Amino acid sequence: CRKRRSSQVLLRAPGATNYSLLEWSLSSLLDQAGYFGHSTELAFAVEPSDDIAVQERPLVLYCQVEGIPPITLTWRKDGAMIVDNESTFVLANGSLYVSRFQKVKGDGLSDEGEYDCVAQNRFGLVVSRKAKIQAASKRVGSRCGLSL
Repeated sequence: CRKRRSSQVLLRAPGATNYSLLEWSLSSLLDQAGYFGHSTELAFAVEPSDDIAVQERPLVLYCQVEGIPPITLTWRKDGAMIVDNESTFVLANGSLYVSRFQKVKGDGLSDEGEYDCVAQNRFGLVVSRKAKIQAASKRVGSRCGLSL
């Protein structure tokens, strides 16, 4: 059994006798495919961060990924995929936009929770850190920084 380095790919040549293998380095394959000088790995340039959201106000969670396109970006809340709707959707830059953050919605659900973004291209998939989003507490009024 031949040991191979992680930077090498073994290919079986069509019609080869005795199952001979051709060994090509990954960089050689990528160079021929036109990807020389580019990383095939996906990497987060910006990941979502923990935040305190103000109720009834917009919330934007940022996520920016670098890698070879096409890259598909999806968002999850508490592990469940978020489906775009009129109040929550993914912007062209990959950020998640919540038009009116609500601690408790009419259906009993909440915008509070842990959010992450998932990026995928033909080379793999990466998941961002989880961002904990909490609702700011309402204050009736304040005097010298103390709640009334």
